[in-house]
Amino acid sequence: MLAIIIDFFISNKDISPQALATQFLNQYTFLYPHPENINKDKTFRSPLVQELLATAHLSCTIGHADVPTLNTESLAESDIIRALGLCAASVCQSILPNPGPSMTC
Repeated sequence: MLAIIIDFFISNKDISPQALATQFLNQYTFLYPHPENINKDKTFRSPLVQELLATAHLSCTIGHADVPTLNTESLAESDIIRALGLCAASVCQSILPNPGPSMTC
């Protein structure tokens, strides 16, 4: 995941990685598709979170074995919420590896 996050930051030609990280930490705007216009209904729809989700989670669960006894279909569907949370936490920890008492991820 860290490699994907780093690539995202250095691929952005409009703003430096440091400035982008600072902007993203402001009200956790990295979670939203339009950081300048936070819409809570669109949480987790930012390009960065979507890229992380597609690369780290969906590529592993698409085509999973269907084992009815283990209810794998339900697990694959419900784990998306956990995966989104992990994507958000990964981004936050990558940007702010040593948060102070006033900043938590």
